[in-house]
Amino acid sequence: MKSKTAFFVTSVIAVVVLTGGMLWLFQGNPAFREFFSGMPPAVVRTKAVQTDAGGGSGTLSFFLFLFTLILQLLAFLGAVFIFREIKLSKEADNLRLIRLENADVFLDLPLYFGLFGTVLSFTVMSFNPAVSRLIAYSSTLIGIIISTVLRD
Repeated sequence: MKSKTAFFVTSVIAVVVLTGGMLWLFQGNPAFREFFSGMPPAVVRTKAVQTDAGGGSGTLSFFLFLFTLILQLLAFLGAVFIFREIKLSKEADNLRLIRLENADVFLDLPLYFGLFGTVLSFTVMSFNPAVSRLIAYSSTLIGIIISTVLRD
């Protein structure tokens, strides 16, 4: 029971730190916000375009990217928790091997969330094609990296 509470607290802290850090960067750093606006810096800074670029599609793109990052972070923490519990369990070795074989799906979960982020990025495609590709590539790449780290 103690390890489940520790996992929950760790997950909440990690999500809050990731979300807070990303929101702080998005609100306080114009260069970071420009990644999600899909326009060159010179165009974003003009007054006529800034309200449109900094508004709807840029904010939507940012929150879709943040959502996929949070999902992948939770998948990573969940996999670490599951495999740690299997490792520390006092069950028979054959039962632990069966549990380990069943828990193999947790190693691929970040990949699935990366593909889910790619599908989500297509919802932004009509508003902002450049940022849609950024979200698609980065969510898939982060899923691959996390899955590779988990398999090592």
